[in-house]
Amino acid sequence: MELEPLALPTPTWEAAVSDQALLVDAKSDDGFDLWAYLFDTAMLIKMPIGPYDFFGANIDGSLAVWCEGDFDENLGEYNNQRIYAFRLPDGPKVEVAAREAMSYPKVKDGWITWVEGAPWEENPDEYWRLRIYGVQVDPNGNPKAHPWNSCRRRPRLCSGTRYGLMIFRRHTWPGSRQLLWMCSTPART
Repeated sequence: MELEPLALPTPTWEAAVSDQALLVDAKSDDGFDLWAYLFDTAMLIKMPIGPYDFFGANIDGSLAVWCEGDFDENLGEYNNQRIYAFRLPDGPKVEVAAREAMSYPKVKDGWITWVEGAPWEENPDEYWRLRIYGVQVDPNGNPKAHPWNSCRRRPRLCSGTRYGLMIFRRHTWPGSRQLLWMCSTPART
C-alpha cells in the first residue's frame, strides 16, 4: 500500500496516533500548536489549546487528551495544570482534572490516566514518587467520577484479554535525581 504524504504543519515536535486520527505538536510563530489529522476525511483541525503551554498529547479513536499549564522558568516546573479531553472533529473541550504536578496523560477504552509526581518521602534528594491516577470518562471525555489513585489499591492482574499492569523502572540522568517510574492500566474483572 502506498500513501500520499500528509499535508501536516512542520516542523513537528511529537506525535500520537490512533486508528482514526493523528495528533501532531507542531512549531508555530507563537510557539507550538496541536493539530489533529482525521484519516477518513483528510481533515486537519487546530486543537483548542488555551493560553498556556501544552504537553503530553495522546489519542484513542477520536478522543484526544493533553495537559496544559504555566511553565515557571525559575523553578523549571509547571503550575496551574489541567488535563483536557476533546472529541474530534468538533469537541467540546472538557476539563478532566485540575491538579498539580500532573504529566503523561493517556486515554484508552473509556479511561484517562496520568501520573502526579512529588519527592519521595523516604529519600527526597534521589527519588520521586509518581502516583498513578485515572478516571472513567464518557465518549466526550467527561469524567464519570472522581479520580482514583492506583497506589492506594493493591495491584491486580485479571485473566482474559484485559489486564491491569504495573511496571517499575528506575531512570538515572547524570547530575540529577533518580526517578522511580510506574505505569499502569486499569484492571477489568
